[in-house]
Amino acid sequence: MQIDKIIELKKQYGEAFYLLDSKQFRENFLELKSAFSSIYPNFNIAYSYKTNYTPKLCKIINELGGYAEVVSEMELELALRIGVKPENIIWNGPIKNPNILKTFLISGGVANIDSYDDYCLVRKIISDNKNDSYRLGIRVNYDVNDGVVSRFGLDIESNEFLEVLNYCINSKNVELVNLQCHFAKRQIEYWPARAKGMIDLIDKIGFVPKRIDLGGGLFGKMDESLKAQFTSIIPKYDEYAEAVAIAFRNRFGDKGPELIIEPGSALVGDCMKFVGTIKTRKMVCICFRKSKKH
Repeated sequence: MQIDKIIELKKQYGEAFYLLDSKQFRENFLELKSAFSSIYPNFNIAYSYKTNYTPKLCKIINELGGYAEVVSEMELELALRIGVKPENIIWNGPIKNPNILKTFLISGGVANIDSYDDYCLVRKIISDNKNDSYRLGIRVNYDVNDGVVSRFGLDIESNEFLEVLNYCINSKNVELVNLQCHFAKRQIEYWPARAKGMIDLIDKIGFVPKRIDLGGGLFGKMDESLKAQFTSIIPKYDEYAEAVAIAFRNRFGDKGPELIIEPGSALVGDCMKFVGTIKTRKMVCICFRKSKKH
């Protein structure tokens, strides 16, 4: 950006402000979606609102047909205010306000059950409002050999998971829409295990939901100087796509369930810049003194 434009913005907004590159954000979304859908066509992106919920960015996601992934009442309210339909909102997270959750579910939104306590809350809401229909997801947890015990979701080997699964599949007014997972590490070597774990789970339970959500945790675009600070390779979008989408194509063909990922910084990481005024400068000289020998 030209210096005269920066000076003009400074006069209007003060000595410190952010610059948002909405064009780059839009291009990142389309590039990432194309990378996956070129391999597995039934694919979509659920943007992680918690990463950066600037309304302009969230509106772009909605305009491009992406989903809103929210973890709080504030983020849910934002999504609804900017016009996102409830059925295009995915509510994650272990803590949900009962009254707001009830309204959200009855309106057609999808909430992922994250824990047994979460399940008990959802079950009570449904029991108290039996004439309505509900769309639910289950957040699942399994080993992807990343050396971390994930805190997200229900352990697929637990009796709690089997109880929640049985309830969601067999309740008359409940549709199990989504199976979702989330693992923290962004390195690409753990992504094939995400895909395999989810496919193996589906084969084991004998049920294919409408959506399979592999969560977030992707590296985004960055300058070479920043890449050099990491000990691992920074993958490109199409490398993440190849790591999982091929497995889904091989298992389900072109007419399988909708595959979803939930990126945040992978989309917005290179779209904001901070501009600040330099107030003063100082030089610090560090002198290295040789220790005296005694």
